[in-house]
Amino acid sequence: MNRTTIIIVLVAIALTMPAASATDWPQFQKDEISIGWTTDCAPIYDPPTMAWSYNVGGWVDTTPIVGGDQVFVLSATGRLYAFNPKTGVKNWDHQCSPATGTFELSVPAYNNGIVYVATSAGSAGFGYCRVTALNASSGNERENITLKTTRGYQLNTPVTYADDRIYVGDWNGSADTTNGSGTYWCLNASNVSDIIWSYQPDRVGCGYYWAGAAIVGDYIIFGDDDANVTCLYKDNGTFVDYVNVSEDPFNINDPVEEIRSSIRWDESTGRIYFTGKKAFPTRTGHAYAVGFNPTTGHFDTTDYWVTDTGYSTSTPTVYNGRAYVCIGGVYGGESVVARCLNASNGDILYNYSAGSDVSQSSPAVSVSGGHVYIYFTTNVNNGSAYCIEDTGNGFVQRWIWNPPYPDDQYILQGMAISKGMVYFGTDGSYVYALAGICGDVDYDGNVNVADAQKAYNGGYCSEWAADVDCNCNVNVADAQSIYSGNLQCCGP
Repeated sequence: MNRTTIIIVLVAIALTMPAASATDWPQFQKDEISIGWTTDCAPIYDPPTMAWSYNVGGWVDTTPIVGGDQVFVLSATGRLYAFNPKTGVKNWDHQCSPATGTFELSVPAYNNGIVYVATSAGSAGFGYCRVTALNASSGNERENITLKTTRGYQLNTPVTYADDRIYVGDWNGSADTTNGSGTYWCLNASNVSDIIWSYQPDRVGCGYYWAGAAIVGDYIIFGDDDANVTCLYKDNGTFVDYVNVSEDPFNINDPVEEIRSSIRWDESTGRIYFTGKKAFPTRTGHAYAVGFNPTTGHFDTTDYWVTDTGYSTSTPTVYNGRAYVCIGGVYGGESVVARCLNASNGDILYNYSAGSDVSQSSPAVSVSGGHVYIYFTTNVNNGSAYCIEDTGNGFVQRWIWNPPYPDDQYILQGMAISKGMVYFGTDGSYVYALAGICGDVDYDGNVNVADAQKAYNGGYCSEWAADVDCNCNVNVADAQSIYSGNLQCCGP
């Protein structure tokens, strides 16, 4: 077929093809309720393609985020990087912390052209609990604020954005204990130097480590290291209600577990979901569901379940009556790496084992083509990225991807999914973007005339696979190249 014939064929079928939906992943677990799933496709065939990688010169212990047609990654030195999502070209980088460290855990958030970054100047926490607002197009700093100057405090929770406000919590302690009360902060997203409110409970041992907030209606909900889940009015920080999982009716008090997951709100069940863990002396862990009234802001402890899952810092992803959690910590010893629970009653439906591998990531889920795919990483030496499918009867492994030499390090946090690609970083200082098959724009494992048709009319699920000439535009030239087999997608 010549070019004219191809165009005629594509135009003839274009009106019958629905356009694909593609979304950003602008904060931890995608949004302000940590939904954790998307209808965007993601690579499912073994092996996935490494579209690009980049060495940022410092550990990456945070999940990338995607917004405004850029991928943002915070390194352990407190430097934020912005990349082209398809090519991996670095657009800019900016040092957000006044002192470089070796450990940053707070996942940034993006909204409407601004990136919000929380840094701590490393694991020692030198008193630089700083929040910085950057212009996403240039990396120029709009303003910043230092929230605490006391040595030892760190901003370790994800930054949560909602309704022109951002929320973040601080923590002070060791890997296994909290040394004092933490503070949860609400800042004006239009000017982060404007503190709208701060909340510090009248108790000790309740710092906020990975304990990201969910914003539900008029309320903010978050957990802490002393087993409390707290609800406040999001506008003024006024206390509304709390539950403590070491008390009745949960009674997980031997020992009391730290809540080091974000809160996942699920409107369909009317519950919040989270996990808790204790490293010493037991390495125990549980998944929890608790009823929550979004009108009054009160918890319903008659509507709950708690399930012994093993050690977990994973934020559950709830979809279609299932709750997915990852299992394990840096100490290892767990027999499974991922579990599927019944979201209604907490029953363990099935598990996935990765040998001795364990995961501290939160599952990122792609719901595409009538299938449910779960993506996570493993926090072990020479860790890997995983894709497994929930078939409705069990987990089926789709692929395992191990970073190339010399990157044989831990992968602490998980992946972000956007427009046919997954993104993650490692302790080897690398950021990776994985995609599917070049030209396979619908990710069905084949490159054929149907892919050419979808590239022409915009019905593709993967921009990377459709942009076969890597000129950052998908047009009729790409459709013709796919049809003719001239495939040169963006690559490393």
